[in-house]
Amino acid sequence: MLDANLQDVITAAGLDPASLETWFTTDCGDVHRAGLPPDRAFQVWQNLAARADQTGRWPFLAGDAGSTQRIDEAREDDSTPVRQYLDRARSVNVLEWVLNHYDSEEPLDPEIIGRWPRWRARKYELQIPYTRFHDVADPGVFLALLPTPNGWETPAYIKFGLFNAVPPADIHVAFLHHLHEHYGARLVVNEFNMMQLVVDRRPAAKDEAMTLARQTYAWCPDIVDQGVGTIAGLAAALHKSNVWQLWWD
Repeated sequence: MLDANLQDVITAAGLDPASLETWFTTDCGDVHRAGLPPDRAFQVWQNLAARADQTGRWPFLAGDAGSTQRIDEAREDDSTPVRQYLDRARSVNVLEWVLNHYDSEEPLDPEIIGRWPRWRARKYELQIPYTRFHDVADPGVFLALLPTPNGWETPAYIKFGLFNAVPPADIHVAFLHHLHEHYGARLVVNEFNMMQLVVDRRPAAKDEAMTLARQTYAWCPDIVDQGVGTIAGLAAALHKSNVWQLWWD
């Protein structure tokens, strides 16, 4: 049962509190969700995210019914408590993790590094639903409310990771926290295998963008290997965009 003050905030944000249902229960509290039409989802997310410190509830868009089903399957396969993932994340040094990752891999191919685009760089835009994975037969999306004001903790709640070669949830929590601290990144969308972030501060210079892109490639190689094609191309997109997209196949 949501308290009266939280229900008032939810109503003011443009969401009917009666539409919220308990999605699942964790060792850190209940996660609620409600279905929304895609054209309203981001505005409701903005309204709720702006009050997260007051409500203690972070909103995120979990995708359509197919995405939430896959999230449920991931949670069933991973019995690690949320609190344990969060504790592990606090001990992760992102820069050291990146260095260790590259030390254990073959040197980067110069073709993967690439060159800064001479012409127009890719600019990411928020996509709700995310058409790369969205079921066009199901036009709705789910907005979820976590029992935490910290959006970077989302992967721990939905047990994001550990499919294919994807890192476990604590690594994603640590990276999202790192991006929040350095770029004001806020998680908007966390579907079963992708994320979309909005950022307050983009990397100011090309060198900084290249460093960030190398870090991001270690964490999320598919965004290059199946997306922009080069680390330099990713750097240019991060330099230009206030929305950052990440996906893992």
